[in-house]
Amino acid sequence: MVGRGRDRAARGRSGRDRGGVPRRGARPRAQSGGRHGVALGDPPKWSTRPGRPCRPRRRCRCGRRPPRGPLVTGVARRQVTDRLRRGVRAARAWGRAARPGEPGPLPDFLVIGGQRCGTTSLYHHLAAHPQVRVASGKELQYFSVHHGRGVRWYRGHFPRLAPGERTFEASPYYLFHPSVPARVAATLPQARFVVLLRDPVQRAYSHYLHTRSYGLEPLSFADALDAEEERLARATRGGPDSAAAHRALRNYSYAARGRYAEQLDRWFAQVPRERIHVARTEDLHADPAGTYGDMLRFLGLPAFTLEVFTRHTRRVDPGVSELTPALRDRLGAHFAPHNARLAALLGWPDPWPG
Repeated sequence: MVGRGRDRAARGRSGRDRGGVPRRGARPRAQSGGRHGVALGDPPKWSTRPGRPCRPRRRCRCGRRPPRGPLVTGVARRQVTDRLRRGVRAARAWGRAARPGEPGPLPDFLVIGGQRCGTTSLYHHLAAHPQVRVASGKELQYFSVHHGRGVRWYRGHFPRLAPGERTFEASPYYLFHPSVPARVAATLPQARFVVLLRDPVQRAYSHYLHTRSYGLEPLSFADALDAEEERLARATRGGPDSAAAHRALRNYSYAARGRYAEQLDRWFAQVPRERIHVARTEDLHADPAGTYGDMLRFLGLPAFTLEVFTRHTRRVDPGVSELTPALRDRLGAHFAPHNARLAALLGWPDPWPG
């Protein structure tokens, strides 16, 4: 009798009979995903309503309600991971800033842009130099998004240096945001700056794929280009430093970020030109050793050659490209006068001949 009672209790708890079939009205146990019983991307193995996943329990054993909505997707998981990583990094910087004394040095140089121009690859190339030590992570965004946190928080991201060592960070948003050049000039009067520029047509579409991969772009590429001017104008009515402005400027500036000359003009107005090195992404890909060597000389670092120049490409077009020949021609016509102005500004030949 005792054994039969245990068998019945076990079947009642699991919601299954001896054949493994769920009893009517029973709910499945959580597959995975933590204390609230929400699976991270894996649907329940069975459901009492065909075609629909079972609802989670109203309350977890801890007393809290589980999160609502669909199961966590890959996009949401990446967003959560990025947010947690940034939060941990910021918390460590706050901890170092709260200690007595100097929290850390200021950077010797910055990679300031542009976005989707190969700055992640360049970041890893520079970090591999034996006399370079990196900050706590890429894209600290102090001079753009987090300027209100103060310079001690910023310095808390950088390591203590031995004699002869240098440190840096890379935030591609710095090139584009209009408030950054003056802030940088006031805080880093002796620093040097590296800029990578890519064919603005290719950069715009790569930017679109990047934004869409995070689930932030519901429009097609053509519609997003049509909506860009209104989106940016509406978001920046209260100035470029609001949360709404940062969200739009970072995510929806597909064509605006490719107008490089106007961005460099803002930097040249605050920083002497001899402290800004500008290179083409295409040159870094075609001749990585030569382009890298030029940057090391500009930064005053000893010559160093990497065994492999790895390209860190994180965004690919998973389907049929939306960069149609018509859109390519449209963007090419839009960027033509801006490219000509860039060539005159830097003394370059036509940087991206059609």
